[in-house]
Amino acid sequence: GGEMFRIYCSPCHGASGRGDGAVAMRGFPAPPPLNSEKALAMKDGQIFHLIAFGQKNMPGYAAQIDPVDRWKAVLYVRTLQRRLQVPPPAPAAAVTTSEVRP
Repeated sequence: GGEMFRIYCSPCHGASGRGDGAVAMRGFPAPPPLNSEKALAMKDGQIFHLIAFGQKNMPGYAAQIDPVDRWKAVLYVRTLQRRLQVPPPAPAAAVTTSEVRP
């Protein structure tokens, strides 16, 4: 799935799925990030359908990507979404010497 995403999706969606791919950086309308509420709410079958038939500015890839690899790409998109949803760890609070009790 990662290889299919890298070849067919990352030029627009970016390697991390934020919608910042090379095509979008060159002035073509950027796709929504894959961690948008709408993308997160999509069922796996909807994502599969979008990969196959496209939507708006996104072309369909049914002729280029066989169904098994489309499902692998869906799983990879879900992996990226989980990575994008994980908040960064909070910085550890600094402890000053006046706060330390013997």
